[in-house]
Amino acid sequence: TMAYANIDEVLGDDSFLPEFPRNILESGNMNKVDLIIGVNKDEGLASIIDLLTDPQNDTNFAYVRQHWDTEGPYILFDQHVEEVTEEVIALSNEAAAFYLSEGIENYNSDHLQGIVNMYSDAWYWYTTDDWARLAVQNGITTYR
Repeated sequence: TMAYANIDEVLGDDSFLPEFPRNILESGNMNKVDLIIGVNKDEGLASIIDLLTDPQNDTNFAYVRQHWDTEGPYILFDQHVEEVTEEVIALSNEAAAFYLSEGIENYNSDHLQGIVNMYSDAWYWYTTDDWARLAVQNGITTYR
């Protein structure tokens, strides 16, 4: 679970959220106000700054390719090494095949847009869709 600096566990009396945002959304224990939520094209660019600073240097690309069985589950599904299952590795491979044509072997500078799309969808689009779904389930008018 990611740490949020605005929750009691981190800031104590200075926090403004009593628990993790997702827990609040899942429980429905929140003010019922309209929600406007969305994403922009290529949000995943923020995730690959190290690749963009020197796209012809294959070192960072190669690291991800060589360690995809742990990097893929972490990057795409927030699964840490001790949590990774064969199912999540298979899902990571399916995602790589979808976004990178032939799979993880195409995680290179020739496929930057596919990498950006993969990260944009996994980190931003999925989260936005999931949060919007939870908001609607809790009776919050949601605009996307």
